[in-house]
Amino acid sequence: MELMQMASIGQFAVGATYRDYIDERRRSWVSSSSRPLITTIWYPTDEVAKVKKQCIAVFQTGHYAINATISQQQPRYPLIVVSHGTGGSSASIAWLCVRLASAGFIAAAINHHGNTAAEPQYLLEGMILWWERAKDIRCLLDHLLADEVFAKAIDSERIGVAGFSIGGFTALACAGARLEMNRWKSHCALNQSDSICKLPPEMSFNIDEVWHAIENNPHILAAWPEANECYRDSRIKAAFGIAPVAKGVVSDESLQSIDIPVHLVAGSADDQAAPENNAKLYAAQITDSTLEILPNVTHYTFLSEGVWWAKLFDKQFLRDPKGVNRRKVHDTTASVAVSFFYKNL
Repeated sequence: MELMQMASIGQFAVGATYRDYIDERRRSWVSSSSRPLITTIWYPTDEVAKVKKQCIAVFQTGHYAINATISQQQPRYPLIVVSHGTGGSSASIAWLCVRLASAGFIAAAINHHGNTAAEPQYLLEGMILWWERAKDIRCLLDHLLADEVFAKAIDSERIGVAGFSIGGFTALACAGARLEMNRWKSHCALNQSDSICKLPPEMSFNIDEVWHAIENNPHILAAWPEANECYRDSRIKAAFGIAPVAKGVVSDESLQSIDIPVHLVAGSADDQAAPENNAKLYAAQITDSTLEILPNVTHYTFLSEGVWWAKLFDKQFLRDPKGVNRRKVHDTTASVAVSFFYKNL
């Protein structure tokens, strides 16, 4: 425990590897095969010479060594499971995972089926069946704790969850937050500017298609009865949410019953998940919670940095307001996350 308390961002070199896990209890929405749980895992390593700058698609994902061995400096490491935002991927949240690994954590980020740029297409099911994400996290934990390599390296008594945007809600769902999806349409009638009502720009669907799908899509009809269930995972001991969304359809009672520490971070200039309607309301309802608002930071500042050529064309997801340094925001946020998880795991 003393070693973990002394660790800090940058103390370890970082390795990364990939796992093509599946959930045999659920089906893919595009075939009859099992639901995919494609996962990237970052971890401490001693193979410093193999570390290289890595890029995936439009993102700079950090410096790490692919398929390096796990460091033996500690017998076991705490685990943080990480959930990306709408339409994102493990690459889009890699900035947090790499920094966690460099501070002595194992960080595993899943690509949520139907809601990830890592797949050929977005699926309406993946975009609106938010509770399926918490099921992904639960199944991911099952796989990691049985993994031939990682099971012996993970301290199963020290597991946390983190997430961004709808992934921030996912983290809270794993802590006990429950949806009240029957409120969605009435909430949107009064709050049309809410991101869960006007839908974020990365979605290729409009809200009218959502309402139609809820009443007609067979996959959605089959899943809907499980929407409001509790997906608390007792293995998770602390939750970290970045710019969480969906507060308008989350039960206040469920938030008040959360019994693990929660830390939330949001940007004051967030135009997708305004803190006044989301992070601040979450924090007000969760007893053991803390909240930090970062000045002038927007929603997409919490995505990984873009490669230079992509920033020439993309002005929304990869560029930030004047005076905001994305890398510094990532450093600050990750430092807060590291301190939070050291304290509570």
